[in-house]
Amino acid sequence: METYSFFPRAYSRRIFLVASTALAIGLMSLSARGNQRNDAFSCYGLLGNGYPSAFLCDYSDGGNPIIASPENSVEQIDETDFPYFSLQGVFVDIVFYELLILLVWFAVTYPLHLVQRKSRENEE
Repeated sequence: METYSFFPRAYSRRIFLVASTALAIGLMSLSARGNQRNDAFSCYGLLGNGYPSAFLCDYSDGGNPIIASPENSVEQIDETDFPYFSLQGVFVDIVFYELLILLVWFAVTYPLHLVQRKSRENEE
């Protein structure tokens, strides 16, 4: 009796892992657009961007270099802004988006799995 696996080979698991991580990082970067708030968890109460947790933090004194542009601000990102990435925020965001991707993946593939199982049972 043949068993069904969502990932039949180790090679396809690696491809799925790389693709889902790239998609999670892409979703994470999209979440950084304009979602500004003071984040006590990852930016220690300072201004940050990202969802569900801010991963881009403004560590400078005053202003907002995260969205600043030469047209509307004279502030520049300098050495006081680094570390610019919050490791806690990056970790929380990647785990959040990876879980969403896995939920969608299994929601799509589970019905296909059931159809394949029934077709195999009907063949036997």
